[in-house]
Amino acid sequence: MSEPRVPPSIGGTRWEPILPPELFQPAIEALEAITQSVNSWYLKTQRPPQLCDLSIMFAYLHIGDKGTNWLARAVECVELAIHRLPEFGKISLHGGLAGFGWAFSHIRDIYKTCVGPATRDISLWEDSLTQIDARIISTLEQESCNISANLLHGLVGLGVYFMERLPRPDAYLALELILGRFEAVSKTTGSGTTNPTPPLGQRLQTGNTTCIASGTGGIVYLLDAFINAKFEVERSERLLEATVNGILKSQNDSSLRWCSGGLGVGAVLHQTATRLNRTDWSRCSGLLLDHCAKHSFEATKIIDTSLCHGAFGVAHIFNRVYQQSLQLQHRENATLWYTRGLQLRRPQLQLGGFPSWNTLYGGAWTPDSSLRWGAVGATLALLSAMYPIEPQWDRLMLLSHLPMSRATSNVWIKESGVSAVCGGRGGETRA
Repeated sequence: MSEPRVPPSIGGTRWEPILPPELFQPAIEALEAITQSVNSWYLKTQRPPQLCDLSIMFAYLHIGDKGTNWLARAVECVELAIHRLPEFGKISLHGGLAGFGWAFSHIRDIYKTCVGPATRDISLWEDSLTQIDARIISTLEQESCNISANLLHGLVGLGVYFMERLPRPDAYLALELILGRFEAVSKTTGSGTTNPTPPLGQRLQTGNTTCIASGTGGIVYLLDAFINAKFEVERSERLLEATVNGILKSQNDSSLRWCSGGLGVGAVLHQTATRLNRTDWSRCSGLLLDHCAKHSFEATKIIDTSLCHGAFGVAHIFNRVYQQSLQLQHRENATLWYTRGLQLRRPQLQLGGFPSWNTLYGGAWTPDSSLRWGAVGATLALLSAMYPIEPQWDRLMLLSHLPMSRATSNVWIKESGVSAVCGGRGGETRA
């Protein structure tokens, strides 16, 4: 891969490559195997959700490898998905209409910055996003529509999408509807405080209602985003305080899973505490992250590399926390798990050797190219470890926030100074 274009990090500091030099060549070989496999696909045969994941991967490959026209592939995925909008039966962020809208909006920003809007008519893209906004808002306005409060299929996921659509008036309308639903499903305690929880019938089946993917951990992230955007601050702060207190009282899971484990909760609490300068929450999140880090590889029973519940997901979370805190133990933990992820690669299998372990029917290795479970996620995680490319795609996993400066100006690549590029080895940069 050639020298990368470099977007800035959320806080205005550079994203630091952390992959050790001895892992750089194995990572390059893995990326080349994945991209050779995926680039040969006939995209018209892919399902719409898969087109969304592929578009994100191709866009970040474009930033990382300016010698290859990956952005054209990303645009092709988006435009194929636009023609198949009616096939999106769900409105959810993961696997549904909001997920396509999020990917579409993000790819458009990258395209406009890297290539320039004058080179292609992208006005039709905004028309499609407006249609997506209207369809989701129409659903939110239906009082009889029972939508859970979670990230994957509910209100948190829809809020993540509409945060991306700020400062458009329809985005504020949608966020108001979402906040109102949070308040509607809140339960009042004896002290008069509120604790927003998903409807009982839609809580995570494992009983971990504090997790990121299906529990209140996702609500913490979105309320924090509301406050940072100066949106209904008083209401959001009241709900956030009660929600975090509820998590701190009941959180007893230290498993290394983004989706349902303590590691994902610790990462969200860490960034919320940092942004709001809450030392009490920061102390609790630090203890939780440290507890998670103590597990041995064998004790975790992690056998695949997925972002959702595999080695690269653990690595990326620790990497993100390191970039936010600059605490070296998080960098060390991330490096250990990137190493483990590359060790778990099965080169003889499809998609670069990064299959997903499917627990259905007793368990089996399954070819998977998705962002959460498969090769797209492996590609994005490795790029983030190898190059000074901030992984803004991980807003889909609630691991970072949209900079509020971008609410009015989408210039996150130009602001970074494209001349700062990777010198060909992990952790080394040159101007």
